[in-house]
Amino acid sequence: MNETSNENLEPKKSRELQLLEARIARLPKNGLGLLFSGGETFFRGVSYLFRNPRYIPLVILPLILNLILYIWLASLAFEYYDAFHQQFFAESAGEGWLDTVKNWLLVGGGFIAKIIFWILVAVIWYFTFAIVGSAIAEPFSDYLSECIEGNYLPELAIQWAGWKDFIFTLIGNAVRGILHTILRKIFLVTMAVVLIPLWLVPVVGFFVYALIMKFFIVWDLVWDSMDYCLARRKMSFMEKWRFYFRYKYRIFGFGLLIFFLVLVPFALIFVVTLRAAGGTVLYCEIVKQTGDTGKPDVTLSNQSVEPV
Repeated sequence: MNETSNENLEPKKSRELQLLEARIARLPKNGLGLLFSGGETFFRGVSYLFRNPRYIPLVILPLILNLILYIWLASLAFEYYDAFHQQFFAESAGEGWLDTVKNWLLVGGGFIAKIIFWILVAVIWYFTFAIVGSAIAEPFSDYLSECIEGNYLPELAIQWAGWKDFIFTLIGNAVRGILHTILRKIFLVTMAVVLIPLWLVPVVGFFVYALIMKFFIVWDLVWDSMDYCLARRKMSFMEKWRFYFRYKYRIFGFGLLIFFLVLVPFALIFVVTLRAAGGTVLYCEIVKQTGDTGKPDVTLSNQSVEPV
């Protein structure tokens, strides 16, 4: 009778929490298995959104805002290019053979210039979207991450003392996030410059350089994806770095998948807004399994330890 009463007093676990614990129970124990498991986390974040469609607007709204901004910028760029094209590639009105040759050269040159311009716009669009798109999606992704974390880790839910506490915390997290981002980019650029001598190594030098830089880029992508959770713990730059290194297999697997996804044409516009969901699911999975939140003074009861 007492056992039945105690069972009834236990809070009922949500379906999402049951799914997370079932997933943790099936986690592989070896490094390679954890690497693949980390990659799967991105898709588990996407499936979470489909199971909880009320959060989908937090992904769709920044996507729409980004598309509106970039479509407007692209139309502006093409408008200025049309004026440039008409001025420098205007065909001659003469009818002689020399004018005909000149017009053919102008048509050919204009066509080549237009192709180069399209490629240039596409390259600029691709490389700036990861930065500008992430900045626009930042508040939406942060709120989405907080909602997912609240469902998986309600015991760690942040309680605000009032609107002033909320605003000051928000500003503090933003400033800390900007400083950490600057430090990351400085580190990334420094490594890119320091490793340039590898280019001098015959045959394999450039490939080794590209492989090492790919490693650092993957870590940078992971940092952006999971930083929402770690920023809420008010972790320092080195605390975040140590947390990522402790769970390097799953985290690197997650970042590796994102790296390959952003290489797919047009996939970047979706990855920018979806990676926060996957990163939060991965963080909650680690905390639920190990009890390690990244802050020594905030822990859950440990259940297992990931191999190093």
